[in-house]
Amino acid sequence: MNSDHQPKISIITVCHKSSIKIREYVSSFIKNHNHVGDKSFCEFIFIENSQDKNIEKAVSPLADYGFKASIIHCENNGFGAGCNIGASKANGEILAFVNPDMRFLSDILPLLEAENWNGWGTVKQLANNKRISSIDWLPEKKGLIFEVLKGYIWINLLDRFFLRNSYASGSFLIVDKNLFFQAGRFNEEFFMYYEEAELCRRLYIGSGKLYIEKRVIVSHEGFGSQTSRAEVLRNEAKGLITYCKVTNQENLLQKKLRLYKTLGIWSKFNRTKFHALRDSISVIK
Repeated sequence: MNSDHQPKISIITVCHKSSIKIREYVSSFIKNHNHVGDKSFCEFIFIENSQDKNIEKAVSPLADYGFKASIIHCENNGFGAGCNIGASKANGEILAFVNPDMRFLSDILPLLEAENWNGWGTVKQLANNKRISSIDWLPEKKGLIFEVLKGYIWINLLDRFFLRNSYASGSFLIVDKNLFFQAGRFNEEFFMYYEEAELCRRLYIGSGKLYIEKRVIVSHEGFGSQTSRAEVLRNEAKGLITYCKVTNQENLLQKKLRLYKTLGIWSKFNRTKFHALRDSISVIK
């Protein structure tokens, strides 16, 4: 499979108080790769930015089973910054940015055989409710009809019709290493949320539509390092503001405010999103 013992895939995971989640992540990976003889096809790079003293113990079973794994400790400058550190140390031809609250439900070997891809994409991702959540539409493409009809469900069920305006969920993003650096890496103005949307936007412009490797299946818990829904919405609002700024779409913020306000007539969740975004905008002003 990999005779020169150089890894083909570098799996990069940014960790923030994630050692409990990482134990499950590691266990699920080992369970689905016990049958693999040559373990050198991949390497793990864990970026620990919370001084979690238990991360070494959580990661250690990988080495016990013959997989190469390293841990890099750094300051918490955001998800994208952590991913960039991992990418700079990676030896693989393919970079896989994988969240710590991920569970592997299959092996990842099909990533080595991917054909007809443009150098970036994702895998089949399942949410806790088993709903497919591999991709999402770019923020500027989501309007009232999309939200009312729950478009996020349909674009995943009928993904081949929606790939041109979609981005890969950042919980499992795969990118050819050369393409990643050519595209300019993750934008470190983001701290959390929408950094993958902005990167995928650049990858699409430079390389074409994304690819979904459906033979690789994972489950994503979501919100693994955050303590409350309110915290999630605040961070999401800040990420959206940054996205609008770096993509020169600052008028999109007012459109989103109007959208959330309208949806908030029927939905408490969208009322909360409206207030989170409005408050975040007012802080910046």
